[in-house]
Amino acid sequence: MTSLPRPPDPARPGADVLFYTDILRTFRSTLIGYLYQVCQSRRVVLLHETLDPETEQLLANTALFPGLVGRVPVNQYGSSPEPGRNRHRRLAALARQLVMTWRPKVVFAAGVAVFEHYLRRQAKEIAGAKTVGCMGLLLVRNPREVPLLLDLHAAETRLPRWLPRDLRRSVVRVRRRLAQAYEYWVLPMLAGQRPFPGVNGVYRLDYTRLQGMDAAIAFTRDNQAMMLRAGVPAGRVCVIPHPLKPGCADPVWRAYGMERKTVRDLPRVVTCFLDIEPSWGFLARNGMPIADEQLIASRIRVLEVLLDILDGWEIRIKPHPMSAASPLYARVMNRIRGLSPRIVWLPPEDPADRHVGQSGAIIGFPPASTAIYTAMLQNPGLPALQVDINLELRGDAYLGTPGVVTVSGMDRLQACLQELRAGHWSAGAYRHDEGDYETLDALLAAL
Repeated sequence: MTSLPRPPDPARPGADVLFYTDILRTFRSTLIGYLYQVCQSRRVVLLHETLDPETEQLLANTALFPGLVGRVPVNQYGSSPEPGRNRHRRLAALARQLVMTWRPKVVFAAGVAVFEHYLRRQAKEIAGAKTVGCMGLLLVRNPREVPLLLDLHAAETRLPRWLPRDLRRSVVRVRRRLAQAYEYWVLPMLAGQRPFPGVNGVYRLDYTRLQGMDAAIAFTRDNQAMMLRAGVPAGRVCVIPHPLKPGCADPVWRAYGMERKTVRDLPRVVTCFLDIEPSWGFLARNGMPIADEQLIASRIRVLEVLLDILDGWEIRIKPHPMSAASPLYARVMNRIRGLSPRIVWLPPEDPADRHVGQSGAIIGFPPASTAIYTAMLQNPGLPALQVDINLELRGDAYLGTPGVVTVSGMDRLQACLQELRAGHWSAGAYRHDEGDYETLDALLAAL
């Protein structure tokens, strides 16, 4: 990897880059690595939401982030109930104030929420800045799978079950589109701003956020090709290695205490990433729901096989951070913890990287989790399984990904676990795509 440029001149006023990040887990696992790359050569102002003490301590380290000249909390989502029109006014005014104060050359704003849209618009109109975003990892075969899954979920949980299923799904689609029109069209106009036509906003990885951006980052060639098939203009989406790739931002990951292990020294610990939501499982072939009890039973059946074959191994369950709000959470936790004393239930809010570094294998269930991907980057060669025995929607997202074995049958699962127990894992390691640019800073230099 090429060496990074020299630190910026501290005497120069203003900022080269306004760098916004919203949710903490995305910042910790990805964007802080890009921030590190850019801060080696440019003056950067970080715009952020709530951070944890560990990340606060890292950002105070001027040796790690020499170009970080300012930090501004945004509070995009509000700390108390706020009328939508007032929220839009506040965020539009904040975006304008930030751009007027710092006059950036580049704005990095990855998301699809309204503050990012106001920030990108103001940056272009006031400062003539270039705008860059990050698509992240799209764990789908087609971008339309994301709104489909969310619509199916809403139809099963938010409308009366006595309504015909097809009617419920139609109503949910119409409601989603009306909600999007209200958020991105009506509320901006009520706040005295121009609307944002054509933005979907249904999901943070939605490609409609690319409207007006000069460039956006994808992690893989497959994701880049998907965006082009979705109608994104050629040259708008660039592939840049994920900063967890060895050599990209190693000082940051070492400061977090992140462990990198070889296949030879892996502990006898399996960490399973688990989403817990009512009516969250749907058959890929026809979109029909899988009953909650059937879904829970299938996850338990997999864990029973793990306990049987991986005798003496510790089985850790890492729920998704949003799972704690689910009405099924306590029931699922109690049933799984009751299977064996070798099962350890982890706090949902724990950073995934902390447990990946202590694991000898990782297992994911549908819908596919990005934690599998970042785990493979953190520990190349770490045995990784995506278990999809129900053939669920978004259960095959890792199919064909080097280093991940997608399992759709119990016989295949047993064979993989026996191979793991014997220490002869043969699935290989994740292979990085060659990127259009080596670092985010290299992309910024090319704009």
